[in-house]
Amino acid sequence: MITSISYRLLENTQRIDAQLCALWAQQSSLNGCALIAVGGYGRAEMYPHSDVDLLIVQGSELVQGHESILREVQDAAISAFVTALWDTGLHIGHSVRTLAECLSEAANDITVQTAMLEARHLAGDAALFAAMQTQFSQQLQPASFLQAKTLEMQQRHQRHENTAYSLEPNCKESPGGLRDLHILLWIAKAAGLLEDTNLSGRHANHTSKPWQTLQKQGILSATECRSLQRAERLLQMVRWTLHTTAKRREDRLVFDLQTQVADSLGYVATPGRRASEVLMQKYYLAAKTISQLNSLLLQSLERRILGESSYQNVALVAGYCEQNGFLHAEDIQIFERDPVEILRAFQVLAAHPQLRDLSADTQRAIWNGRDGLMKVRQTVAFKTTLMQFFKRGAGLTRSFRAMNNLGILGRALPAFRRIVGQMQHDLFHVYTVDQHILTVLRNMRRFAMPQHVHEYPLCSQLLAGFESEYVLYVAALFHDIAKGRGGDHSDLGQRDVRRFGSDMGMSAPDIDLAVFLVKQHLMMSTVAQKSDLSAPVTIAKFAALVGTEQRLSALYLLTVADIRGTSPKVWNAWKGKLLESLYHQTLRQLRGGTTALSEAIDNPALHAQNVVQALLQSDTQPKALWDTLDDAYFLRNSPQDAAWHTQVLLPQIGNAITVASRVAPDGTGLQVLVCANDQAELFARICSCFDVVGLAVLDAQVYTTRKGQALDHFVLAMPDGLNSENAEHISELASFSLHLEQRIKTSLTTQPPLPAPRSARLPRQSRHFAFAPQCHISPDEKGSSYLLEIQAVDQPSLLYRIAQVFATFHVAVHTARITTLGGRAEDFFIVSGDALDTAKTQISLETALLVAVAV
Repeated sequence: MITSISYRLLENTQRIDAQLCALWAQQSSLNGCALIAVGGYGRAEMYPHSDVDLLIVQGSELVQGHESILREVQDAAISAFVTALWDTGLHIGHSVRTLAECLSEAANDITVQTAMLEARHLAGDAALFAAMQTQFSQQLQPASFLQAKTLEMQQRHQRHENTAYSLEPNCKESPGGLRDLHILLWIAKAAGLLEDTNLSGRHANHTSKPWQTLQKQGILSATECRSLQRAERLLQMVRWTLHTTAKRREDRLVFDLQTQVADSLGYVATPGRRASEVLMQKYYLAAKTISQLNSLLLQSLERRILGESSYQNVALVAGYCEQNGFLHAEDIQIFERDPVEILRAFQVLAAHPQLRDLSADTQRAIWNGRDGLMKVRQTVAFKTTLMQFFKRGAGLTRSFRAMNNLGILGRALPAFRRIVGQMQHDLFHVYTVDQHILTVLRNMRRFAMPQHVHEYPLCSQLLAGFESEYVLYVAALFHDIAKGRGGDHSDLGQRDVRRFGSDMGMSAPDIDLAVFLVKQHLMMSTVAQKSDLSAPVTIAKFAALVGTEQRLSALYLLTVADIRGTSPKVWNAWKGKLLESLYHQTLRQLRGGTTALSEAIDNPALHAQNVVQALLQSDTQPKALWDTLDDAYFLRNSPQDAAWHTQVLLPQIGNAITVASRVAPDGTGLQVLVCANDQAELFARICSCFDVVGLAVLDAQVYTTRKGQALDHFVLAMPDGLNSENAEHISELASFSLHLEQRIKTSLTTQPPLPAPRSARLPRQSRHFAFAPQCHISPDEKGSSYLLEIQAVDQPSLLYRIAQVFATFHVAVHTARITTLGGRAEDFFIVSGDALDTAKTQISLETALLVAVAV
């Protein structure tokens, strides 16, 4: 099916050619003009809903004395032709220029220059087209064109976050997409290397000849040519199927089309993966191939355009030199003779951070010899060299990323090869498994780098005193390596890392530490976010599970690196505070609670109070308020939020209702504080006010003071269209906030009937990643209340729907932790009420909640 894509593109192009040429022939006054195909149409790559890009060149030779009359007639004929084009229903993009204007525009605009580079004559004055081609070729400067297109590609990659591994990649524009291939062909064409491929002919032979021509020119090897053609055909077929499936121009592999595209292309599900995940892994591998060969070919083209004399070699270490900023192997045959030398080449690259990458010849030699690594994996030299990456640390991330790009890491570590390009089917992870692992590894390395101490002070302090630092890097590499196999990836991964450690000669204690970290890498995050850290039994249980200070420090480091490597949006100050609090309290427990420690470790709540006091004005005396708050409050709220709460509530002590709001200090949302005497449906009433004005709840901290007052802190999404960074929006935000505060006060004071939740369409991505909701009720550690956990697809009015069920069953909310991330809501409540007293009523409550949050 995939192999037919070239003929589909050509047939679609020919069909459009016939239409346009017939319409052109109907205009008798177009003599002296030329109709030219440009863009993808010029390349004869017409997808079902692509734009038909046309250039109409007007001849300059007019009859003397009648120029104005003839030009008017010609302009009228062109206008009639364009009108006829639009009547066909095609997506037409056209420009009308004289020959002089074409050349002038091309000289000043790289986009026009690129379009003219792949121009194809359709109809009209062939001599005019030939003249344009000749004069354009004479003024084209290959070196300048190379520089401009390379910069343009870098800027495009930046717009797509420099990754081919996004969840919804653009198969045309993303790194590793079709545009990266077009860049190579444009530069090769500008350099005069594709003159015999008939790109400017009646129908461009785009099926394979350009790549085969570059192979004959020595730019590509036969293996590289085949790899590039396979990757190109896959992406072309994906793009064609996207257009036909969406019935419009759509170049993004969006979630709600991935399954349909996979089915259309014949991919089937496996026991551990959906058909769409199989497709996406194929796509990512193809994109990786294109990215890798793009880098290699750009170097080769640059060398061909600039000339050999521009390249100079500077000796680095035995066998390697620097060649125009790239690492070059002086004997490229060595990688086939001694495959272990492949690993050594990446060690040299890591040791010289000034180098941009491997040279094209070195990359090619390593690429061609990479399979040899699988034959030497059991040799002492291989094992020693591989372990040096972990034990040296410096340059580890760069080395492994470069090795992964060339397919080396997967051949050195077979378990890693299975997750290269593997999609994680959720919105929580924004990277494929291999890219996530390498990002976690990068984060762990940053803890050891002095320039990042200010970002992770505790992590940097702990890593600096860690005896077996390399074990942390091994654990980071293996923590998710078993994903997609079916079963518990933590359990399967710990078996992999144990096997690796034994095979590599790691000591028994180091193996045990690595196994513990991989097996338990999710545990600390789970305890920190789902348990009551103010309960001694929570800390005692966690300390017993961790066992030693070394394991605690290692697990803390891996947890922070893992969360920060999941998505740029996952980490926040609240999670950092919870993890740090859990670390300090557990450390105190492990030391018997009697060692003289800093205030932050020995009494984290008191330390938090002192930090808050420092943030307040020096004359503020918060004792009257703080006496109503216990340690749990200070452990669950950031010092900045606690200081704001104090400033708001201290003058309002004794009031039945206090409501305040502000833009979050980081500008990410609107913070709302509500302090009120307890009443029926309190939580539901507050949530109803957010629902009525259409604000989504991003986070919530519900707390009950020692006096029985509810003290609730919410973080809401910004109102649509408003931005705290825009000065014009400041007054609108202030007005909106006052309106919301008054609405909450009125609802709590007058207690009107609760309104129905607003109806809104489920977000597209959430619909695609819908899953069965879960609800679980269990007694909390103190035995006086219950812990209620709800996991559901994030959706409009979700929290209000939950709150309505609480109101119906007369459930009181004492503590709530609301987390919304990646289309998934994970909400935790400490609740009480008669409905929780028996198994029968608990089942009724759970059933009602599941119905309320179902999509």
